[in-house]
Amino acid sequence: MTAPARPAPKFPSEVVLSAGPWNVLDDSYDIAHAGPNIARRMENIIPLDGGSSISRPGLTKQGAVAPGIIQAEGQLTTATGTEITYRITNGTIQTYTWATATWATVVTAANFVTATITISTTALCYCINFNGKLLAHDGINVPWTWDGTAGAGGLTKTTQAAVWYGMPWVKDARVFAIQAANRNTFEYSNINNAITGYATAAFTWAFGQVDETPLTAGIAVNDAMIVFRARSCQAVLGKVSATWSTDGTRAGLSETIGTSSPFGVCERNGEVWFIDSDGRPQVVSARQGPSGTLISVGPDASPIWHRLRETLKAVDLTKLSSFVSAYFAPLDLILLGVQLTNATASCGLWFVIDPIRKEPVATWTGFEFTAPGLVKNASLQPLLMLSANADKFSYTYADVTNGPWDDGLNSGTVAVTQTIEATPMSAERNTEVDWDSLTAVIRPQTTQSLSVSARTPNGSRVAQTITTTGSTALWDVAVWDVDYWSSSSPEVKRTIGLGQSGRWIAPVITHTGLAEQFGLVGVTVAGVASTDNPRVR
Repeated sequence: MTAPARPAPKFPSEVVLSAGPWNVLDDSYDIAHAGPNIARRMENIIPLDGGSSISRPGLTKQGAVAPGIIQAEGQLTTATGTEITYRITNGTIQTYTWATATWATVVTAANFVTATITISTTALCYCINFNGKLLAHDGINVPWTWDGTAGAGGLTKTTQAAVWYGMPWVKDARVFAIQAANRNTFEYSNINNAITGYATAAFTWAFGQVDETPLTAGIAVNDAMIVFRARSCQAVLGKVSATWSTDGTRAGLSETIGTSSPFGVCERNGEVWFIDSDGRPQVVSARQGPSGTLISVGPDASPIWHRLRETLKAVDLTKLSSFVSAYFAPLDLILLGVQLTNATASCGLWFVIDPIRKEPVATWTGFEFTAPGLVKNASLQPLLMLSANADKFSYTYADVTNGPWDDGLNSGTVAVTQTIEATPMSAERNTEVDWDSLTAVIRPQTTQSLSVSARTPNGSRVAQTITTTGSTALWDVAVWDVDYWSSSSPEVKRTIGLGQSGRWIAPVITHTGLAEQFGLVGVTVAGVASTDNPRVR
């Protein structure tokens, strides 16, 4: 018995489609990548789980101009528990007082000379906290430590370490680092002592044998260590000992994927996030299982970058060494910073990754940055500090709840442009639709002016502006069947006419208002299906 024929569609027929909230970014133009919760653009956006898409926090200038290039910035927790926000600039150390928004130079160039420490005045510095002290190096001179006190007395020069390459790391209470002059070898310190050990104590490992290409980065995670080259990464298992280079267990994680970005590796909850040598976001994990076996998830198993193929075309692969990474603790997000081909001197785009779902969720733009570091304000709230060496000021991303939502740069306050472009919405792949209207569901925390348009295979129309005011959904004030009710934030609907046609439609919403917090829940488009011709565009 043959199956009944599919009834022919009746034309014209109404088509109503909705999209949002959006929580995944996929920049492909291919309609096969489309979905109601997937956006093709999420620029300067924070997607809230199960809710609206809001503005990324704005940048707040912290204190006065630095005396030179900002070489590093971060937070030191001293051995006594004192919290110090610092920056290294022009070969000096400055500390920040949050209450007065002032920087003070506490370690001068002369203090470094007194401590017999040589430090560059321009090279970026690699810094970690170890045993209540800051351990730092500039990739040109031997490392040193600082205990947080003013003057030369708090500085100590390492006596047995080589000049290092890239970020040092800690495993089993020892400091590890790649030797700059011998890039296939790393060295490590005595236990709980960053000053001694290393090559002088024969604490080195020539990590070659199979691959002699230079090491680029290393990091300890769980009970393993992950070591990177430009095109590979390996895990090292076992406890560090005098014979570790012979009895430690090595295991390959990838023979094709590594990193060329010494600043571009960070860790969250046992997973290592990095930018590979093709500029693509990657994640890898490794730990020691029963009987010393390796339990790992290699980068090949998590092709996050597949959703970013269009954006990746603009990444400048000649600047890989300047790419950076950061764990954005206030929102539990991974930020991977890259330099674009049209950038001037530093990174200008963050890939924003949800580490739980392992999906890209947004890109953040509008500011060229370097030397990111996690700091704590006077309330011990974690903030991401980064610098713009074009103007030599330090900035932090603002509080994600209270703003501000503009970038408060030294040159002036600049509105942050938010753009959401939905992936193509269609009723049937071959159905031509006359699109009549678009309704936006908006969460107006403040007054908002939104530019709304839509793309179809037949082109785009001039954008239309819709304006809302904050907190309008109140009893005796709101319009019934127009406003939504919410225990925390009101939602309002605004509708525009379209007059466009095509087999799919992709709404585009842009916001550029100063002192306005963007908030968008979703959109609904309505139209009339007019034909089922397979030759329609």
